[in-house]
Amino acid sequence: MELNLTFKRAFEGVNFNPSRAQELAGLVRQYYVNPSRFKLYDDTFPTLITLQEKSWKQGILSNHVPELANIVNSIGLSPFIDLCVSSAVSGYEKPNPLAFKNALHLAGNPEKVWMIGDNADADVSGAEAVGIKAILVRKPNASGVKQYAPDLTRIINIIESEEMSQ
Repeated sequence: MELNLTFKRAFEGVNFNPSRAQELAGLVRQYYVNPSRFKLYDDTFPTLITLQEKSWKQGILSNHVPELANIVNSIGLSPFIDLCVSSAVSGYEKPNPLAFKNALHLAGNPEKVWMIGDNADADVSGAEAVGIKAILVRKPNASGVKQYAPDLTRIINIIESEEMSQ
């Protein structure tokens, strides 16, 4: 269901009249996609710079709104991101295997791929289900995933160690 309609119904559900509910739904969306609301972790740019210096390609696969690429650009990530795929555009949400397969196709089906994400089910299990190695980052590893990093800076060592052992 389209988000504006969802929000409109929610506002109507708490007794706003339909026209006011529609107006408020639009304001929620404007607020939600406002790039100034998005804050990056301190290790984001240093990690992306290091990965770029190593000639690694970065992509984003996210269960997010159609405006994701604009948000990524507005917060300064575009120079480091080679591909940005939003579920709202592709029609597939993680952990659906088609979300990952579509992103791989759009990336030119690279030989080596890693999924880095903060959701054990959507990011890690979803990626591993289609043969993509994955690292859970930032969230506590309560689910016992194989590869875990408490922050982005440690993903580099995990990937390089794994690649060297093969």
